Amino acid sequence: MKILSPFEGRGMGYQYRVVPDMSSALRRLKLLLWCIIALTVSSCDDTEDNEVEGFFERQNAAHEGDYIATYPLSDPDSCIARLKEEVPKALQPWACLSLWYHLPRDSPEVNFRLLELYEENYPHDTVFAFCQMMRAEFYIDLAEFDLAEKYTEDAYRRYMELGRTLDAEDARYLQARSYIYQNKFAEALEIYFDLLEILDKASNHFSDRHANLYSDICVAYERSRNRAQYLEWAQKSWKADVSKIHEPWRFRIKTANHFNGYYLKTQPDSSIYWAKEMQKIFREANPEKPAYQGITN
Repeated sequence: MKILSPFEGRGMGYQYRVVPDMSSALRRLKLLLWCIIALTVSSCDDTEDNEVEGFFERQNAAHEGDYIATYPLSDPDSCIARLKEEVPKALQPWACLSLWYHLPRDSPEVNFRLLELYEENYPHDTVFAFCQMMRAEFYIDLAEFDLAEKYTEDAYRRYMELGRTLDAEDARYLQARSYIYQNKFAEALEIYFDLLEILDKASNHFSDRHANLYSDICVAYERSRNRAQYLEWAQKSWKADVSKIHEPWRFRIKTANHFNGYYLKTQPDSSIYWAKEMQKIFREANPEKPAYQGITN
């Protein structure tokens, strides 16, 4: 059976960072799908084909919906040993990546060890670039900004060598987040506007990634106390056609929250209006839930 191979053409890449803290399920899913395609071996025989087909569906059904969660996540070496014993070879890179997203982010030693094992057991240029991105992300969260920049630069170089321009720009996007944490707003905004120009050329509609950048730009202007630009970008966000993004109500709540923050100290009545608008947006999208959940999640 011929299985899609990474190594033929461009994958989906490290795209659509739905929120600046790199925690979005949508973006992770897109990345996961890319790596599934990117790292699956190119062929297997009929027996292997039968074993591969529906493997994870069967395992999830037998393990309360999440097979990978049953692995010893505090011990990456044991995880890989079990993975190699139980998972068909064609699906092992997929399983390894899923392990990465199941790991708690509370132990650099454990997380970095799994990245090492990922590179050792499933070596490919796309894997190396991805792992450098994940190291950079981790170091940003640890406030080790110099180390983070080293890894974002290396990931950028690797993706450019692979001809994956959008993936390379994601390394710059990650670096912009580091700049925000360091209060280097001008540097972050320079990257954001570069990326926005690239996105506008690549897409003819307002995408999830546009939404992320608009929110990021609002945050940068708000934290740099540029109120005029903060308001302008909040207005642009509110007027955007969100019909083609994932869960548009979340972006609308973010935008309403920007207005709420903008008016909070100067026009309390307007601030209250936008706070109520946030509640309204959430109730319309989630009639079965109490409104406060939409504001906090």
